[in-house]
Amino acid sequence: MNRQAFEVTSTNIELITRKAFQIFQSQIAENEFSEQQLSFLLEALKYHLIYTFESLNFDSELILSDYIAWTESMFEKFNISYDFLIKSFSAIIFAIRQIYGDDEADVAKRILDLAFLNSRILKTTETIFRLKFEEDINRYINCVLSYDRIGTQRIIEELFEKGYDLKTIYFDFFGTLLEKVGLMWQKGDLSISEEHLITGWTEFLITELSTKAQKSKKNGKTVVATCAPKELHEVGLKMICNLLEIDGYEVFFLGSNIPYNDIVNFVLNKSPEALLISSSMFFSVGEVKNIIEKVRSFETEKDIKIIVGGRTFDMDKNLWKKLGADFYANNYNKLKDYLDSI
Repeated sequence: MNRQAFEVTSTNIELITRKAFQIFQSQIAENEFSEQQLSFLLEALKYHLIYTFESLNFDSELILSDYIAWTESMFEKFNISYDFLIKSFSAIIFAIRQIYGDDEADVAKRILDLAFLNSRILKTTETIFRLKFEEDINRYINCVLSYDRIGTQRIIEELFEKGYDLKTIYFDFFGTLLEKVGLMWQKGDLSISEEHLITGWTEFLITELSTKAQKSKKNGKTVVATCAPKELHEVGLKMICNLLEIDGYEVFFLGSNIPYNDIVNFVLNKSPEALLISSSMFFSVGEVKNIIEKVRSFETEKDIKIIVGGRTFDMDKNLWKKLGADFYANNYNKLKDYLDSI
């Protein structure tokens, strides 16, 4: 099954979502859910459909597996049981069957079955936060939420005093911290405003630490770094860019939620040695592929190396090849070694 068979447009997504919602409502008792829960379920059905399409288009059930594992926690947050998560996906399959036909529905069901199996494996292997930083991370979160910014800075100073270098603090401390904060928000332990407060202050500290670091001599290589279009998670890529600048690279960090055409035009204008694309959400996979294909279409950019990374590619380690990237880096050392070699 490919994109031609399941063409993704805003029109047919809305059509199938509405049909699936009608089917789902017919399977539940009257007044079983509140208006807030029903509103969430309607939105969830739309994203069920988008991720199902993307899994089919890129032949990767892992796209859907990761989404299911994340969605399960959101259902829990809205006090909706796992059984209704299954029913909501069943409603999607029924809607596809009614609108597209049996063959298309059967293909969608097969990849969905595999995705649910993999999601249970993911659920049993959730991140175990590094014990050596667990106490410091909890202190840091408490300091931010109590508006004790000096306290957070003291925690970072203590880590340096213990002998940890900037790279370790960036990825092992801040990286783990942000993963934990994300999970706390998903489970309802943090509000959106509290999550943003922690993330915003952490971004400030990340930048402040990089400005104080001793920088290597410029090596003459230029890198453009961007999150995938519609992608909002930029802190990990910002840490990568800060370290690359410290190691002598000229880096243009575009950040998050940049339109596709703007990314391509910026690359054409700068003609860098490498383009870094970060993606932590599978819904941006199609946009990443479009950027790679568009950049490749220009003769002047034939030699540019396109490197991808982020949770999306960590989950499906063969996805980067399907998109036509030159390299996939799952840590800073691998990325730097590759950049040094070009």
